[in-house]
Amino acid sequence: MALAQGKWRAGCQTRAYGSPLPKRDEFLAALDGIREAGFAGFETNFVSLEHSFENASPMKEEFSKRGLELIGLHGSPRLANAEVAEAEMRKGERIAQGIRSLGGQLFVMSGSGIARSADGTLRGDAMELWCRNLNAFGRFCANEGVRLCVHNHAKEVSNRAEELLAVMEGTDKRWVSFVVDVSFFLDVGLKPEDWVGRFAGRMEGIHVRDHKAGKEVVLGEGELNGEAVAAALRNNGWSGWVILELNRRTDRTSFRMIDEARGWMKLRMGI
Repeated sequence: MALAQGKWRAGCQTRAYGSPLPKRDEFLAALDGIREAGFAGFETNFVSLEHSFENASPMKEEFSKRGLELIGLHGSPRLANAEVAEAEMRKGERIAQGIRSLGGQLFVMSGSGIARSADGTLRGDAMELWCRNLNAFGRFCANEGVRLCVHNHAKEVSNRAEELLAVMEGTDKRWVSFVVDVSFFLDVGLKPEDWVGRFAGRMEGIHVRDHKAGKEVVLGEGELNGEAVAAALRNNGWSGWVILELNRRTDRTSFRMIDEARGWMKLRMGI
């Protein structure tokens, strides 16, 4: 669903309930919680829905009954590894087709960090292979009606976001976009509000969670400045999905966690 400039929608990753969730009842219970907390859509690991790739209609009906959109599926095909990239591409293509069949929009894809030389610099050959394969896979996804989005962890934004900027420079905007996780900027000493504008023209979504001293904490108890991130996005006229991504905790239920976080998103980010 294309959004008008400056429009945001609130989504939730199901990993707050566990990841993946291949058991149908557990997965649908997670969707019930996400709906009750007031989110418009959800993202999940592809394994949660792999069983429905070839027969998507029953599960799409479950999404519809809850008034939830499938934002996309997360996967990690190893396209930067020359020895396995071709086989991984085939696996990724099946996931992309599953996203299409289930009515999803995005393939949210994590890497594992590009190889570096002994002096710590990014290896040009590794980056060239990564970007070439991202372009090829992104073109395939586009032909399926799905948008390929690179998702970062801390490695990709270390050294002043060196790797993520290199991916943006080395890939075609027609085929490759981003879902930027703002929390990992904090882990490498950067303020995400100073950086999201650099990627705004290529971002389909952001992942929101809070970190402190390199560890995930409850939203509002860490170093994330939600107001500043929201202001930076608005100043760049950005539109897309603002997706809560939290891991399960032992000190509160999954629903309580995402419900409280949804309130924080409204209060601090205006969504």
